[in-house]
Amino acid sequence: MLFSSSFIVVSNPTTSFRKQTIDIEQANIPNDGQQEHIWPMYKHDPQHTGRSPFDTSDNLGGERWKYYIDSGLTEPAVIDKDGILYVSSDVEEFHAIYPNGTRKWKQDLMGLSGYVPAISSDGTIYVGTGDRFHAFNPDGTIKWILNKDKRFSGHPVISPDGLIYVGTGDGYLYVLYPNGTIKWDYKIDSPVRAPALDNDGNVYFTSYNKKLYCLGSDGTFKWKFTALDIFYNGPVISEDGTIYIAPCTLWIQAVNPDGTEKWKTMLEHGGQNPAIAPDGTLIISGEAPFISALDPVDGSIIWSHQFQQKREHTTSSVIGSDGTIYFACSEYIYAYYLDGTMKWKTRLTSDLPYEGINTFSDPIIGQDGTVYLTTWVLGSDPQNILFGYLHAIGGPIDPNAPDAPEINGPISGKPLIKYEYIFKSNSPLDRDIYYYIDWGDGSFENWIGPYGSGEEVKVEHRWVWGGAYTIKARAKDTENLWGPWGEFEVEVTKSRNKATNNVLFYRFLEKFPLMVRFLNYFIK
Repeated sequence: MLFSSSFIVVSNPTTSFRKQTIDIEQANIPNDGQQEHIWPMYKHDPQHTGRSPFDTSDNLGGERWKYYIDSGLTEPAVIDKDGILYVSSDVEEFHAIYPNGTRKWKQDLMGLSGYVPAISSDGTIYVGTGDRFHAFNPDGTIKWILNKDKRFSGHPVISPDGLIYVGTGDGYLYVLYPNGTIKWDYKIDSPVRAPALDNDGNVYFTSYNKKLYCLGSDGTFKWKFTALDIFYNGPVISEDGTIYIAPCTLWIQAVNPDGTEKWKTMLEHGGQNPAIAPDGTLIISGEAPFISALDPVDGSIIWSHQFQQKREHTTSSVIGSDGTIYFACSEYIYAYYLDGTMKWKTRLTSDLPYEGINTFSDPIIGQDGTVYLTTWVLGSDPQNILFGYLHAIGGPIDPNAPDAPEINGPISGKPLIKYEYIFKSNSPLDRDIYYYIDWGDGSFENWIGPYGSGEEVKVEHRWVWGGAYTIKARAKDTENLWGPWGEFEVEVTKSRNKATNNVLFYRFLEKFPLMVRFLNYFIK
C-alpha cells in the first residue's frame, strides 16, 4: 500500500478546468499568517526574493549535522515555524526532519518529485510530483491528492489568503483552494515555471516560450513580455514592483510593473535568478562560476568575482537579514559579505565513500542563522551508487552536545605500520556517544559506537605514505546532537621498507587516488 494513512483523491467534475464557483468560506481559506514560517516556500516568499528575515552574522560555516537520504536531492527544503524541515527526494519520497537532524516522518509520493514544497499558515505542506499534487498534514498523513496527470512541474507558491499557485509541464497555471478544488486556471503553449506574486495579488510566471506573463488576481490576462531567451527560472519581484528575470543567456532583465523593459545587463556568464539584498542590491550567481552585485536602479555591475571549481554549476544565492550572501558550487558552500569579500567557504562531505558531490539546490536559512543545503552524491560503492544529504551549516552548537574529543597516540610514525589512537568525549547529559574520525588521508571511521560518555575508545590506523596528517574527530550523542571537532597532528616519515620506497609505487598511487582509499580500507 502506497500510504499507511487514508487519503482523498480530489477529482474535478469538469474536463476543461475553467474557473470554479467555490465559495471562499466553504474552502476554509486561512487568514494571513503564512509568513510566520521560517522558510515556507521556494526562494522564501511569494516574491522569490531569496531573503531571510533572520540574522546570520554568527554563522562561521561549520557543519552541525547532515541527514542521509538514499537517493539524490536536487531541490531545497522548506522550514515551518517550529523548525521542522521538509524535503522531497528524487525517487518518490517526502521527509520531515527535526531541527537536530533526526527524522520526524517519511511518506511516499505518487510520482517522481524534485520540486520545492510550500507550507500554508495552518501547517499544511504542499508538494508536487510529475503527475500529482499532494497536501500533507503536519503529522505526515495525507490531506488530499490532486489527481489530474498534469505533470506538476513548478514550485508551488501560497498567497497571504491561502490560495496555492502551481504550474504544470503541459502549460497550465492552477490556482487552488486549500481543500484541493480549483479556483481558476490559465493555459499557455509551454511549461509554466515557478509563479511569483506581487503585493497586489498579481501573478507572474515564465515559460520555455521566452515569455514573462502577468495575470490579475482573478486570472485575467494583463500583459506578456518577450525575453531574450527561454527560462529555467521563475521571476523575482522587488518591493517597488520591478520584476527581474534571468533567461538562459548572458543577460539579466528588469521589467516595469506595466510590462515594459526597465533595463537589461549583459553578464560575462549565464546566471541564475537573482536574490534581493536588504538594501535592494541584486545578487546573481551562475556558471563559470561567478557571483555579481548589481545596482537595481540601472543594472550596472557593482562588483563581480569569478572563482575556480571542478564543476561549473552554481546555485542561486540567498541572503540573511545582515546582508551575508550564501550560494554553492560543486562541493562547496560559500558565504560572502555584501561588499563582495569572502567570509568563508566550507567543503561539503559524505559519511560514505563517494566520487563526487553536486549542489543543484539553493541554500535556505533557519531562524538561528543555520544555513541548510541539499546535495546529490555519486557514491563509489556499487551497492550505494547514488544518495544525498540535507546539510546543516553553521548556527550554534547545542550546549548539551558532546565536547570536542581528546585524541591521544603517537605523534609520528612510518607508512604501512598500524598505530593505535585513543578518543574520549563527554556528554553533558551522560548519553552514549558515536565518533566520526577523519584520518586526514581521505579515509574515515563513520560514526562508530555507541560508547559510554567519557569512555576511552581505541582505534587503529595506518597511513600508506609519508606526510603531515591532521586527525580530526567529533562526537554525537544518541539524540543526534553533534559536538565540535578535536584535532591531533601526526608526522609520517618515509620508511626504508623496500615497498614503500618504490618510486613507481608512489607514482601509481598519485595517479589513482581511489587506490589509496582501497588500501586504507582493506589493509587494516
